[in-house]
Amino acid sequence: MGIAYFLDPSQDPRGFVDDDRNKTKNQIRKVAKRLGFSKDEVDQCFKEAGVFWNRKRDWTPKQRRTESRTAPLEWWGEERDKYPILSRIARRIFTMPPSSAATERNGSTHKYIYSSCRSQLGLEKVNMLVSLYWSHMEKKPLPPVVYNP
Repeated sequence: MGIAYFLDPSQDPRGFVDDDRNKTKNQIRKVAKRLGFSKDEVDQCFKEAGVFWNRKRDWTPKQRRTESRTAPLEWWGEERDKYPILSRIARRIFTMPPSSAATERNGSTHKYIYSSCRSQLGLEKVNMLVSLYWSHMEKKPLPPVVYNP
């Protein structure tokens, strides 16, 4: 969470308190290591994070509004020449799904289709049934929303 806040150009860096900035920069370093970056790239990423922080901290409120009009993923795509290593991490962070609900829903669908009654089905048939199931679900009308003031 701290990394996404740190890397989001629309967020004011003054939202960090005490040692949050250094902790987040160290978390970015750990992520870079886990992603298999070389030692030089990890060090470069750490430096880029500091440069980005200082640049973002110096923005005027007008600049912050201007920068926040662009989605973080798009912003980092545009800034990849200024922050070549950090932008790779940022683009990875901002493409991660915020929750596992979709994955769990899909697993639940597979469990429903590939039950003990249908355990003899091959992979191709199961995938076909899952596709049909979701296709059918997309065509169902959404329930009306009830508004009670």
